[in-house]
Amino acid sequence: RKRALKRAEHEDPLYERVKQAWDTTQRTRMINAILRFGFGRFCKVRQDSNFTSLPIQDVEVFSRAYVYQLGLQAASTLLANINSHESHDNDVEEALKNSLQNMLGVIGKGPEFDWICEAILAALCMHMRMKSQDAFVRIPLILAEPAFVFELRNGVAIRSLHRLSFMSRLNGVIEEAIDRIISDLGYEEMGKRGCPTNDYSTLDVDLKARHVSIEEIMHALGINLISPESGGHRFKTIASESFLTRAPWWDRSCDLGLLVGTFFHGIGNYEAMRVDEQLPFVNRINHYVKYNRSAAESFRRFEVSATAAKVVFDNALISMKRKFQQQTHAAVAAVFAAKKKAENLENAQDDAPIDIKSAYLAKTQKLDDDDIVTLPRLKQAAIEAFRKPVGDISSLVATH
Repeated sequence: RKRALKRAEHEDPLYERVKQAWDTTQRTRMINAILRFGFGRFCKVRQDSNFTSLPIQDVEVFSRAYVYQLGLQAASTLLANINSHESHDNDVEEALKNSLQNMLGVIGKGPEFDWICEAILAALCMHMRMKSQDAFVRIPLILAEPAFVFELRNGVAIRSLHRLSFMSRLNGVIEEAIDRIISDLGYEEMGKRGCPTNDYSTLDVDLKARHVSIEEIMHALGINLISPESGGHRFKTIASESFLTRAPWWDRSCDLGLLVGTFFHGIGNYEAMRVDEQLPFVNRINHYVKYNRSAAESFRRFEVSATAAKVVFDNALISMKRKFQQQTHAAVAAVFAAKKKAENLENAQDDAPIDIKSAYLAKTQKLDDDDIVTLPRLKQAAIEAFRKPVGDISSLVATH
């Protein structure tokens, strides 16, 4: 009877009315946004994937189904890497952990490792509940395509869970700092900043972040990350690692800016972080350029040379596309012309052969130097760009 009641609960759930028709492009956009900002930030994911007209419920269902699929396929990969003949019943748990550590490599044990283990365990538990008909999971069909599942089992699932675990940890650190700032500001100041409610538990982390400044977040993070004795989180900072190669202008404020920038712009979106004037990178780079002209000129010359080489590839690609379209049109015209000639010959009862290939080759164009990327051409373009005058210091600062 209890199982029948549970089944009746799921007869017409709210998720039943969720849109399930996703195509490959939409799936890619949504997954990229999830991996960029982490699981749980549904409003940010919807905005970044440009699905602003989509109900937030659909985004949440897709995100949960995706993480469930990641955990399930990661578990399949782990089980496939275990030698059942060498593992005894009592050693299964240890064998699973060792297999996961071998796949994750340098992560080892820690918060991220625990998050991945919990995600895999939750997916397996949900799968067992589905098999016993205690729960129902409606996964978009696009997430169950054989080709997509095959990629997940070949290591994509583990790598994706690794990134989500890091973003989950980072989002937790940022949210903790934002909550501390809001607590220090008080209800009156938050009201002046436009916060619509006094119950902050109803707001997600992105809505909370709208009412605090980046400078306040960086200051709160700096206090929280000073030392492990303070009870805060530990992140390895670039400025503190002597064996890492870093820019000469990089300092601790850039470490904090990188964490905050990753939260707001997404992991890997470094160009957006660099040009964000609220982050410290623009001021640090401009200050360094102002007092280190030779290094700035070297970087600028390298940049224009690389850009010139890229232009060569782009122009060759455009020229090749244009030639390909012209040759396609010529081939179609040759076929129609040959067909028309065949009809005329048939009416004239002439047995002369019809050479369609010659008619096509007569109208095709040969490739020239603009269509082919050669090493001398790349070298010439890079040298010409390198020898151009850099300009005054103001242009260097503006460029960087």
